[in-house]
Amino acid sequence: MNKLSISYKKNADSYSIIIGKKHLVTSKGKVITFKNLSFVKKVVEDLKAITCHEVLNDNNLIKFLIFSEEIKKKSLLKTIADHMETDTVLYRDYEGTRLEILQKIHWDPIVVYVEQRYKMIFKIQHGIIPISQNENNLNILYEYLYNINNQMLTVFYFLTKITNSVIIAISLLDNIISTDKAWELSNIEHQYNILKWGEIEDEKQKLLLKKSFYTDIIKFRNLINMICEEK
Repeated sequence: MNKLSISYKKNADSYSIIIGKKHLVTSKGKVITFKNLSFVKKVVEDLKAITCHEVLNDNNLIKFLIFSEEIKKKSLLKTIADHMETDTVLYRDYEGTRLEILQKIHWDPIVVYVEQRYKMIFKIQHGIIPISQNENNLNILYEYLYNINNQMLTVFYFLTKITNSVIIAISLLDNIISTDKAWELSNIEHQYNILKWGEIEDEKQKLLLKKSFYTDIIKFRNLINMICEEK
């Protein structure tokens, strides 16, 4: 395996990351720059732990950094908002079933939190037939998302995508639930099915890959939080 040289360069009022002899750039060739030196040093440290060029090219940290630079905010917010209508915690099994009781116990507290904290109003659906949520929820969500930077918006987007839940993402980023709890809440039905039917090897491998990606999202979130704590 060829170990790449990874470092950072100080520019006039920012820093850039050098991989090999090239700057870290977007897909359109724009050099990605950073204001916070501690953040850059941490990113370089994490990337230096990767020895294989091929693996580095597929590194999620790099993907997140590039994604946050290329965000088209309006279209991304629309994509996130679409998850509000199909949020996994709002769709339950039929009332009175064992699974529905578990969902109610574990999901209701975060639904109540988001309703009370952000003045949203949610409808719970039992079954899979889609229902429309309160239209004002979208206005409140847009305001929430417009107030976070592109890097945290990247975290929010991928959290929502992997948990299928805006409500879980908000609760996690507001530190109402832990990262382990957020993972648990997003996989209640999967774990219930394992207990009921047993584990399928293919599904086990898919879940491991999903968990690995989730872990990388959390690492990226922690890097961003480090910047905030230093300000």
